[in-house]
Amino acid sequence: MDSRQLRYFIAVYEQRNLSRASSQTSVAQSALSHHISNLEAEFATPLFERKPRGMEPTAAGERLYEHARIILRAMAEAEREIKQGSGAIAGEISIGMANSGVKAIGVPLMRAVLSRYPDLKLSLTESLSGATLMHLMASEVDLALVYNPPLEKDLVAEPVLEERMYCVGTAKLIGASKAPMTFDELTNLPLILLRYGLSSCSTIRCCSSGWRPRPSCI
Repeated sequence: MDSRQLRYFIAVYEQRNLSRASSQTSVAQSALSHHISNLEAEFATPLFERKPRGMEPTAAGERLYEHARIILRAMAEAEREIKQGSGAIAGEISIGMANSGVKAIGVPLMRAVLSRYPDLKLSLTESLSGATLMHLMASEVDLALVYNPPLEKDLVAEPVLEERMYCVGTAKLIGASKAPMTFDELTNLPLILLRYGLSSCSTIRCCSSGWRPRPSCI
């Protein structure tokens, strides 16, 4: 098993189709099928169920996908650190941000990176604010811009900014006063909240050839 096989496996897993994976990787379908078969022989277990309309990952395929992403990210990180040690800032880095953050600073951030660090490839992963931290904890991104991060021993948090929060509602519900509201008062109001874990995200990649949106998950 090598990094090339893992990249091909990830492409087939994410595309669920050899033809689409072939277009994504610019590798012939027969070669992709050969690499997948070699991986299955090495692990002595099927990684996909071959169906008329595509490739469905087995339980073993699901587990390998999680490991493969971590392995390739670690390899990219090692390459980046070595290149940085030589004085060049290069490699890949991914940042998780809420939808509002990407809209506010996403394009200026990518333009600044392209201008200052042309050898650095930046990926912005956009999601609902409640899901951004989950992407970081799952090692799906390297950095994340989140609200009120928890005190975790594995996380290093650096305050960036503070913002005001507003309670929006009719005067009948929240009153007509413009005085600040305490959290105790807030908890007594009827609230509309998203269910924990509800999320959607997309990824925007930035590199020396320009930036483009790339769907990541739904």
